[in-house]
Amino acid sequence: MNGQRSTPCTFFQRGHCRHGTACRFAHNAAACAPASPLPFDDRQYVQSQASLASLCQAGSGAYRFRVMSYNVLADCLAREHAAELYRSAPTFSLDWSYRGELIIREILHHRPDVVCLQEVDHFPQFQQALLRHGYEGIYTGRTGDRQDGLATFWRTERLRVVQQQIVMFKDHGMKDNVAQLLAFEPCTYSGGHGSNRSAGTASSAHASHPGSSSPSGRSGRQPASPAKLNRHLRFDSGSEGEGEDSRHSSTPATGPAAAAPSSDPASLSLNEGVAAMHLDSTRAEGAAHDEAVEEATGSARAAEDSTAAAAASVRPPPVVVAQTHCLFNPKRGDIKLGQVRTLLEHVNSLCLQQQKRCGQRAAAIIAGDFNSAAGSPIYHFVRDGSLPLLDHDRRYLSGQVQSRGDSWRDLQQACLALQGQQQQCQDLQDQRQQQPPAILLGASVAATYAASSGGDGWQQQVQQVQVQQQVVQLSPPYAPPPRHPAERSGSGSFPGGSSGLKALRPWAAQDVLMAAGSRSGGGEAPFARHPLQLESSYRAVTGSECPYSTCHDKFIGAVDYIWSSRAEAGSGWQLLPVGVLLPPPLQTLSCALPSPAWPSDHVSLVTDFAYLPPRS
Repeated sequence: MNGQRSTPCTFFQRGHCRHGTACRFAHNAAACAPASPLPFDDRQYVQSQASLASLCQAGSGAYRFRVMSYNVLADCLAREHAAELYRSAPTFSLDWSYRGELIIREILHHRPDVVCLQEVDHFPQFQQALLRHGYEGIYTGRTGDRQDGLATFWRTERLRVVQQQIVMFKDHGMKDNVAQLLAFEPCTYSGGHGSNRSAGTASSAHASHPGSSSPSGRSGRQPASPAKLNRHLRFDSGSEGEGEDSRHSSTPATGPAAAAPSSDPASLSLNEGVAAMHLDSTRAEGAAHDEAVEEATGSARAAEDSTAAAAASVRPPPVVVAQTHCLFNPKRGDIKLGQVRTLLEHVNSLCLQQQKRCGQRAAAIIAGDFNSAAGSPIYHFVRDGSLPLLDHDRRYLSGQVQSRGDSWRDLQQACLALQGQQQQCQDLQDQRQQQPPAILLGASVAATYAASSGGDGWQQQVQQVQVQQQVVQLSPPYAPPPRHPAERSGSGSFPGGSSGLKALRPWAAQDVLMAAGSRSGGGEAPFARHPLQLESSYRAVTGSECPYSTCHDKFIGAVDYIWSSRAEAGSGWQLLPVGVLLPPPLQTLSCALPSPAWPSDHVSLVTDFAYLPPRS
């Protein structure tokens, strides 16, 4: 009966209609699908005022591009975890035949220059659809029996790949996850004097100089070929001598003198001496002319080389874009930390290789699903560059736990209550300071952690919200429980914990080697380190992490990030995050993700970057 109805059933959209086929509203995917246009524009775009000011100062010398990171939820994983993680999602919204087209439409709607996709198990479909819109891509599947992998696409009219590298974590003893690294250069760059500069290939350089006749693209006078030089000398000497001889003698010269004219004027007649002297002078003039041509050609080459070097110094250096999808297992934070550290080391190595190639330090962008909550030890490791391993339980480095309650709606209400109280706290602080509200559009729903002063463990920063002179302590159900070495098992009050608080699990030698990359010697405490200086693009623009990047029945929080090289004054080209796209407001979701309007359990992260030249 419901197949003949056109009005969608809201209960079916939420995944549970007790009337079943007897319902008087439609249960088919066509009726329940959202009407076009889709609500992609409902997401708020936020810009950084400081970055915009720097961009205005740079003028036309800045190079802008957009990066998207998107965990698209593999079809095989959606079917595998439907009963556990996606119970509130309508059944039709989990089908790939419905989700795949929406994901492609969302990508084309935002039109990023680089697209980093995770959990891809339908790569040919993405490749065929995006190829028609000027994209090219590569795919790397996870090792083992996994059916999904990573895919990176880029707009060929804007960027070109100069180097790529694949990291198989299985080769390092770290499960079946993989990572992709690509070094990009702009195909065209309008900066400096406002002219389009080629990316540096021979063909594009030749095309940028229509009057050039050389593969290197140099224009101007070219050195004459040996054949032309010989013809030129014959005309200046032989022909001219023959002319003088013909004017003074009506018969051609014969005999030994004609075959080998003497260079001594005293041994010749007057006419022959004059002809020989003229021949010597024309030869000298020809040699002098050839030297002048060679000197002019050398000067032109030097000028063109200096111009090319100046253009290379103005053209932005490469950008290394890397992406990964870390291990999901919440209790194997040591493996996640090892994967992240290994990836960052490979990114740094690729940046150094590009620096040797072009003479300038390449910037880095690292995107993907890190399966680590904002504020977790792994998050701080990426941001700060180091992490003391013995201060943390290796099982909880990623900060992921399950939520309390059996309903996604309860989890949603808890998140909204926390966000509202955080906004009230921010408003009160702004009123006390008598300043306009800062750009803090959305506070992270994941807990924030800080290292204790004694170095004996992580302590959760209890967020205090002053409302009507009352202090409310918030302990979100989706935040990881604090762990302390002195604490023992007991009746912990944290709702997300399994059986209360436990002591730190000791680090074995092989765990330290995996996480830190080497065993510490000389009695030093083991540290995990990486050489990059990174910042989160969302935090750099809005002042806080993305409110959430994944939302299903068991977890709401930020686990996806777009990291970028931190801009430093006087360090050459600077990579600045200019704007980011916030996720849809949590209160607008009728069910957990994926939903009829949002085709994955993750939301896409979109960041606009500006590559600013050095200040003169």
